[in-house]
Amino acid sequence: MQNDLKHSIQIAALYVGSIVGAGFASGQEVGRFFIAVRGNGFYGIVVATVLFILASCAILLRVYDLKLCGNRYYTALFGHRLGAVADGLLLLFLMLTFCIMAVGSGALFTQQFALDGRFGIIALLVPVFFVLACEMKGFMNITTVITPLMVLGIFTCSIFGILTQIQPTFAGITQLAYATNHWLPMAIFYVSYNMLITAPILSNLSSYITSKKVAVMSGVIGGCVIGVLLLCIRGALHFVWVDASALPLPMLSVVGRLGQHFSLLYAVTLYLAMFCAATACGFTVVEQLRTLFKIHRVWCAGLLCLLVMPFSQLGFQNLVGKGYVIFGIAGVWILASYLIDGLNLIRTKT
Repeated sequence: MQNDLKHSIQIAALYVGSIVGAGFASGQEVGRFFIAVRGNGFYGIVVATVLFILASCAILLRVYDLKLCGNRYYTALFGHRLGAVADGLLLLFLMLTFCIMAVGSGALFTQQFALDGRFGIIALLVPVFFVLACEMKGFMNITTVITPLMVLGIFTCSIFGILTQIQPTFAGITQLAYATNHWLPMAIFYVSYNMLITAPILSNLSSYITSKKVAVMSGVIGGCVIGVLLLCIRGALHFVWVDASALPLPMLSVVGRLGQHFSLLYAVTLYLAMFCAATACGFTVVEQLRTLFKIHRVWCAGLLCLLVMPFSQLGFQNLVGKGYVIFGIAGVWILASYLIDGLNLIRTKT
């Protein structure tokens, strides 16, 4: 029982760490998917939380059932041809997300410390490179320590942000270019692109999924934590989104009202979120590149870090606002496949 709980927490920590990246913790994702939906964001978060729980449980149960590892998950789910299409889409999105985390670090150093964004990019890529040179066990140990600190930082700063709300400017949200009434599709797209990243990461954890109970507990814990954090960030940004959205890191500007210490605390939290998401995405990319090209993981990690440079000119807000929506739409069929596979797995075992 104790080992089951330990493994569940480790898996949930990696799950949350892979979701809570720069776009999430900065408030950009929450604002675009759950605030700019004209007052229906709460319902969107409820739907997203349920989907996060169901999809992760389905993936983990399948990994446990077949003892999968690495990039075999999509092959097992779709077969060789369609699995190759899913793997290709995944590889592109993982690379994009890795670049977004690095560019987000550059935006953090610029907004918080008034430094050149290149310093922030380098400050993230150097430690990420060394982590990617390690095996999965070392990666799991790091995320198990960092994720609780990151969650605590987001939760604490968001609650204080909610309690110190200033005069609301919510009415202006309807005039935003990307405002929409379609809260349900936006919630589905949000889960879709996030789970596109998460599935292959979770499929590397077969040695930690020691029972079906661990698989289900991990999915429930991780999904609920993500849902609570979404609600907290939305609460802090809800009434000030029109003004805060002009900055690359809206949550950092909101927390900055509370004082320098809170601002620094959230800056550290943002960096940890970017670090966790970058390492989670990077690990999966490195494993796929190793399989495809038969080269050492250190070279794969180095090539991935160099890929960031061309994307650094596009800007953090543009990458989050456009890139994530595109892959969210493209990945809906994969999200549906997770859920259908989970139902089929339950039926065959009853």
